[in-house]
Amino acid sequence: MKKKHLVIVGVIILSAIVILGLYQTFALSGDITKDTNGYYNVTVTDGTTVTVPAGSTKTVYYKLTNTNKGIVKYGIGYSGTNITVEYFNDTQDPVTGTVDYGKSKYIKLSVQNSGTTSSTATLSTILGYEKGGDLIVPSGVTLVTKMTNGYKGLAKLIAEDTFAPNSTVTNNSVTYQYDTTHSLMKDIGGNIRYYGTNAETEEVPAYKSSYTNEMLGTKYPSVDSCLEDLAYYNVCSPDVDGYEKYGYSDQATCENNYDIGKEMFGFEESFTYNESKTKFCSGTIKEYVPKEINNYIYFNCSDYSNQSSSTCETWHIIGVFDGKVKLIRGSKIGLYPWDNKDTSTGAETNDGKNDWTDARLMKLLNPGYESEPTGGSLYYNSKSGNCYLGLNNATEACDFTSIGIKNAETRNLITNTTYYLGGMDSDSKYPNQIYEQERGGAVYTGRPTSWTGKIALPYPSDYVYATDLSKCSQDLYAYNSTCTSNNWINTIISENSDWLLTPSSDSADRTWYATSLGYVHDAYSKYGYGITPVLYLNANAKIKSGTGTSTAPYQLSI
Repeated sequence: MKKKHLVIVGVIILSAIVILGLYQTFALSGDITKDTNGYYNVTVTDGTTVTVPAGSTKTVYYKLTNTNKGIVKYGIGYSGTNITVEYFNDTQDPVTGTVDYGKSKYIKLSVQNSGTTSSTATLSTILGYEKGGDLIVPSGVTLVTKMTNGYKGLAKLIAEDTFAPNSTVTNNSVTYQYDTTHSLMKDIGGNIRYYGTNAETEEVPAYKSSYTNEMLGTKYPSVDSCLEDLAYYNVCSPDVDGYEKYGYSDQATCENNYDIGKEMFGFEESFTYNESKTKFCSGTIKEYVPKEINNYIYFNCSDYSNQSSSTCETWHIIGVFDGKVKLIRGSKIGLYPWDNKDTSTGAETNDGKNDWTDARLMKLLNPGYESEPTGGSLYYNSKSGNCYLGLNNATEACDFTSIGIKNAETRNLITNTTYYLGGMDSDSKYPNQIYEQERGGAVYTGRPTSWTGKIALPYPSDYVYATDLSKCSQDLYAYNSTCTSNNWINTIISENSDWLLTPSSDSADRTWYATSLGYVHDAYSKYGYGITPVLYLNANAKIKSGTGTSTAPYQLSI
């Protein structure tokens, strides 16, 4: 997560009044804005009120200064219709405590409006002598005592607080904003997506590489310091062994010809002392550099109060779309046909049917089809039974009791969403063209262009935008190993081919899928390929902990 910088602007002087020997003062508050450099500016004003839109939350840094001659206790009070104020656990100073004369405290507050109209929160400081007993809270004012149970709305955290573009990438004449620090990019539709891979190589200066560290015992701060140490390995120098020992007439000839790679370091490859200067110090080395994409999240948990790898599945965040977070399961739920109908059961051919609104796979994944004798809502309800698998309406036993949607808590997190069913007629497309075709009207005769439901499959655009476009400039037809190896979704589907959501626009029975080699083709819908569900979280989904890493996935607040 991006480091946040805090800039306090303004000066606050508090006045005090005496009430029964104790002091009570009213502090000022400041709203936060983020500038283009990622700095958070807190402008302290002369007011004590914060206006919060309906159903929204504002983060406020509250500053108080003690002008009383002595140490005093402090707390923060609030009032307002439908207003709740809580403190963040990463606040700079505690929400209650003591403050010395002339000193200030900064408390990070969450001001929440649960109403359907805008509301104003009034904040105030409650003070008292250090040994003067409890704070006196005025009538109608509530003391802030509770820590907020959700750090941030997850969509806002990713799309607004984390995404900070620092470069651009142009693909098919479209310029995309990239945040290379957090592996985030903005697609042609303005959605924020994760891209790239968790494993990559990059060129690093040889003097500070792991390779040099392994060979010479340390990483160096500069080329010169590396060369200085390397001189101790120069067996051609009179200060070490001397060139005569190796049969050379002078030092320069020895340094240019004697093989220290095999003879001294025991390498299979040969290199001279002069070549070793470049190899260890002045050159560059392609080195594996782990770069974790922080899009891991615990989901479908059996116990949301104790989230871990043993109580939850690990899913991945694809990105933020229209204010909602889209997830993809971290592994497949099995191999099933997209739809294996034949002409006897409503298909135009015997090779399946590519209408998602009536597809047998859709009915397996989603609620509302419990009355279907085969496959109906089995995954959504964690049931077992028979599923369609094989050609011409064939079925087999299937069991989702351990890998299906586990409970009502999880089902309540999944929102109904409109999925687009625009078709593709070719894989000779770039990401922007694929995205636009998915949302277009090119479909086989009579097919719908959208569907509203809970659980679906990834789009082809989800797949291609997961690639680092700075390393993959070609269209989908020309995909190569560079494209697939820099695509984090490919790591999920690489074991088997995986069905995608998008149908072919020029046939009644073909649908697009990602192959085990990472390419995208279309195939008859009757075939059994890997199924990796995707879904959208409710727009108000919040996280209570985690940083999105593989070792600390985000944890949802339930």
